[in-house]
Amino acid sequence: MQGRVPPHAGTSATEPSLDAEYATRAAVPDAERWMERRAELSRRARERFAHRADVPYGDHPDQRLDVFPAAGEANPVLVYFHGGAWRMHDKGVVAFLAESLVPAGVTLVAPGFSLAPVATLDVMVRQAAEAVRWVHTHAGDVGVDPARLYVAGHSSGAHLAAMLLGRPGFAGWGLPPDVISGACITSGLYDLEPVIRTSMNDWLHLDVTAARRNSPSRLVRPEGPPIVAAVGGNETDAFRRQTADYVAAWRAAGNEATVVDMPGHHHYSLMIELHDPGSPLLAALLAMTGRAPRREDRQEPASGSGA
Repeated sequence: MQGRVPPHAGTSATEPSLDAEYATRAAVPDAERWMERRAELSRRARERFAHRADVPYGDHPDQRLDVFPAAGEANPVLVYFHGGAWRMHDKGVVAFLAESLVPAGVTLVAPGFSLAPVATLDVMVRQAAEAVRWVHTHAGDVGVDPARLYVAGHSSGAHLAAMLLGRPGFAGWGLPPDVISGACITSGLYDLEPVIRTSMNDWLHLDVTAARRNSPSRLVRPEGPPIVAAVGGNETDAFRRQTADYVAAWRAAGNEATVVDMPGHHHYSLMIELHDPGSPLLAALLAMTGRAPRREDRQEPASGSGA
């Protein structure tokens, strides 16, 4: 069993006003079009870039990752966790990032992981850590520098990335506690207690103890790596507040945090912002890795499938 929990494990009923603050699709009427665009961009990236698909990084069938290597050796590597409210999508939807990262000299690793309601958040966090451990351990095979390992994610993927920043437990696997050199987190949730009172808890089944255990805001530590954080200017107050509070806590612990202002963006447009070679968010991410954007001719999806 993968940590399956019984139904109705939450402790509070849904609060409609709070639920609306965390309902990303309801806030963006054309969300589906943005996801279709992401899917098409990812399909084209898989066709364009050589990659290793479905590499096992653990014992469970869900623990598979894709590697899009940059040319050369000892490159920085970005481990990117996909979003989807911890219950949807898979690693294939983030292949579009290869178009921005690989030409700039950054290897992309996209892990898959188990999803709710079959898996608990504890399981997902453990699998995310195991993906990082695999990349660090196999750095030579992948052609990356283990001292330049970065994590990133959007929405629920940002939550998983942030959880790893607060867990120096990698030493238990023979890895340095500072194995992660930096992170890029966008539109994430970092305090999960409010989630208990939203419809997301229909599949997460969190109680207060589990929510606190899986809240990155409660795991902030000193001597953490630098982070790049962003949230769309048109996102709900809850998402903007969660990012602001987490960044404030990260800085209060003496850590470095770069906030990229993204006015005019909503949850789904920000989701694919790292595909834009002229994006300030991409520039901040690559600067953290010691790289810079490279503009190349790209064949964008037709307007009918985009936003």
